[in-house]
Amino acid sequence: MKKKYYKVLAIFPLACMLSTPMLAAPVSTFAAETQNEQGTKAIDRATFEQDLKYAMTSIPAIIQPNGTGKIYNPFHTTNPAIINMVFSLENFKDVTATETKDITTADDMQEATYENVTDLNQTHITPSKTITNTDSFTYSNSEGAKLGVELDHTFNANVSIPGVGGAGGSTTEKVSTEFSYNHTSSNTTSHTEQITIPSQTIVAAPHGTTHYIGKVQRVEFSGTTENTGYITGTIEAETNFRKATEYGPGTGPYDYTQNGKEKVDIYDVFKQALTNPAYRGLPNYIELDNVNKRVILKQPITSTFTGKLGFKSDAKIEFIPSDPNKPKVQMSLTDYQNPEKRAQLLK
Repeated sequence: MKKKYYKVLAIFPLACMLSTPMLAAPVSTFAAETQNEQGTKAIDRATFEQDLKYAMTSIPAIIQPNGTGKIYNPFHTTNPAIINMVFSLENFKDVTATETKDITTADDMQEATYENVTDLNQTHITPSKTITNTDSFTYSNSEGAKLGVELDHTFNANVSIPGVGGAGGSTTEKVSTEFSYNHTSSNTTSHTEQITIPSQTIVAAPHGTTHYIGKVQRVEFSGTTENTGYITGTIEAETNFRKATEYGPGTGPYDYTQNGKEKVDIYDVFKQALTNPAYRGLPNYIELDNVNKRVILKQPITSTFTGKLGFKSDAKIEFIPSDPNKPKVQMSLTDYQNPEKRAQLLK
């Protein structure tokens, strides 16, 4: 008799899946001096700060009522600028896993063997079993982040877990759950709970040994999501003043008695620098959001995630006839528990 093998897939309900806040405060960053497909330079914090300081020195002198001209000196060696920058992410696309796979080693195995030498079916019940189920989720930024993130965000993560069930029929379980970011959490979040696998009713067919094999296997997944990065904050730099001369206000020597320090919004620094014809222009990796008054990073931020979500239960029956001339038969537990299918498969 030809062997027949079927794999049964059981996805445990969402209550058994990850339902806890995922990860927080992803430290998203950008690799310095790299180029994306559009030729836009990616940055790190140090690169941005240098470009910000240069823009501040390019702001035209601001003429004061007394005729002096105020300029900013963020590169002062003994009184350097203080930059308070917040890098944030928004416009998250819902996360969708692009790959799922079984973890190669089973988390838990459960076996039971029943020998029946009689002419009648015998019914047995396997014991229930409690296992520890741990879900985890890890977030990272594909650019290898060097910019600190302030982020509070909740979005949906959609994970499709494919499998094979029944007589070779394809099945896919789609799981959608909410994950929450906040900037006080770490890059990996895990959630552990005790799950009880219920007992199974096993009919031991006559004249043979029925071997029940239950396997619980974790599911790994990975995928990507895209979002937009923007920068807000201030730069506090020394202010110097030049006296007025016959050539006009702010054209003379410095009046160091007026030196001070002043905070300027990061957006305003770039905005004012653009009024100077001599300014070389915005760095090619940023643009200004004139509505919300903030600096936008042109390059979308692609973030990757990996994790373990729920588990698959794979149970099968192996029947070994007492007659050594008959081959053993393997089938899914679902098929075996159906009297008609069981009788057909054990012919």
